Amino acid sequence: MKLILLPLAFLTIVGITLKTNGQTADFQWAKSIGGTGVELGQSITTDASGNVYITGYFESSVVDFDPGPGTFNLSSNGNDDVFVLKLSQCATTTGTETVTACGNFTWSTDGNMYASTGTYTATLINSLGCDSIVTLNLTVNNPTTGSQTLTICAGSSITVGTSAYSTSGIFTDILAAVNGCDSIVTTTSP
Repeated sequence: MKLILLPLAFLTIVGITLKTNGQTADFQWAKSIGGTGVELGQSITTDASGNVYITGYFESSVVDFDPGPGTFNLSSNGNDDVFVLKLSQCATTTGTETVTACGNFTWSTDGNMYASTGTYTATLINSLGCDSIVTLNLTVNNPTTGSQTLTICAGSSITVGTSAYSTSGIFTDILAAVNGCDSIVTTTSP
């Protein structure tokens, strides 16, 4: 639900929507709004767009009118202050990211590091104050390693990737693997 307050001043409200389906009603949502004192709803109605309108009064020193995780406080000026509250439907937005990574991947959307291929989701609050569900389709490719022992004959050289070696030793080369990740090759030449 998105909260829109019309400029009057508010109640502990629990709004419940029941969606009828033949002979049964399915629970849809409930929200609590209120403060520490007296808040009383006097009238409730809906319009053709599904908006809920509630009128009433409050005496609490401070009342949070935001039914979500945010805060929208109004203060009483003493005695009974009148309110008109409009609750409107909040549309969830969605998005998908498809990523191929080497080794592991840190998703900037939720700050988590993932080391396994999979589908991950994060729920954020969009610019309208509604849920935004982002899905990450992640493929994790791992680097490959290998080793080889080659003999270099006098006056000749061996080539590994773009490196040429003409003396004995242990050499490490990083090449591009077919999966796009590093392929680490260790060559030993006695």
